[in-house]
Amino acid sequence: MKLNKNNTLREGGAKKRIPLWKPLVLLLSCVIAVLVYRVAAYYVVTWMFWVYFAALFVVSLGYVFYNRGFSRWTIKPSMLPANWSEEKKQKFFEDSNRWKRRSEWMLYVVIPLVVTYIVDFLLILWEEFTFRP
Repeated sequence: MKLNKNNTLREGGAKKRIPLWKPLVLLLSCVIAVLVYRVAAYYVVTWMFWVYFAALFVVSLGYVFYNRGFSRWTIKPSMLPANWSEEKKQKFFEDSNRWKRRSEWMLYVVIPLVVTYIVDFLLILWEEFTFRP
């Protein structure tokens, strides 16, 4: 028995494909975020670190709160109350998936900021170990 993303029975065995534009937009936003940060670092714009950090903190926290702390993501149909009708159970999972879809844009902000900090950290380590006197 296979379940679809709504945790209900899936018809057929076809997997859902990710649209091509999503990883391309994510890659482009990562490149832009890293380039802006590195240009700011080159011109010694010291407050840029704190702007990125604040944006990462606020959007990450907003994503967690908007998705209700991910509390509904692991629930299976068998975990719901037995007295709920099938329509109510289906509505429960549709509502959860609607929240996920609506908050997807936040990941296009969070992931590039995290990648920026990872790249910055790796560059600091690289400079530290390769240019050490």
